[in-house]
Amino acid sequence: MEFVKNNIFLILVALVSGAMLLWPLVRRGTGGPWVNTLEATQLINRNDALVVDVRDAAEYAKGHILGARNIPLAELERRAEELVKHKAKPLIVYCDTGSRISGALPILRKQGFGSVVNLSGGYAAWQQAGLPVEKGLAGIMTPPTDLVPSGPDRSFADAMNYLRWEEALGRKYAT
Repeated sequence: MEFVKNNIFLILVALVSGAMLLWPLVRRGTGGPWVNTLEATQLINRNDALVVDVRDAAEYAKGHILGARNIPLAELERRAEELVKHKAKPLIVYCDTGSRISGALPILRKQGFGSVVNLSGGYAAWQQAGLPVEKGLAGIMTPPTDLVPSGPDRSFADAMNYLRWEEALGRKYAT
């Protein structure tokens, strides 16, 4: 008992550090199935898995996994119907480090997606593994089928450039 009284600070440090070591294992168990970068690339190459980035658009634009679709976690339940045609494919869901995606799996399961996995370590692990990434807003939107350009020389690219300009203007003057 005297040992505990004399070394209470060291005992607390040991307990806290042990809890910090165990926390990732506890958190990982609550978010559903997890895959590492190697397993994710195998799912993409062999099973044509769809990759879904649940970070916000600004983070997505800074860099994302090649071919990933962006649906922010806050909008996932509302926008899950965009993924309905991919229900037969495996879905790989990721964020920056894997800390925000524990809520994505229940939402997608509720929408009827059977094969959904979380990318362990998220985008940071993907980058660290040296796997392909891209920058920009590719994957934010799918081209609309009902777009009627005004004028004979307007294209979809012109419309997208205008949309990006409008979004940038909105962010610039947002309060």
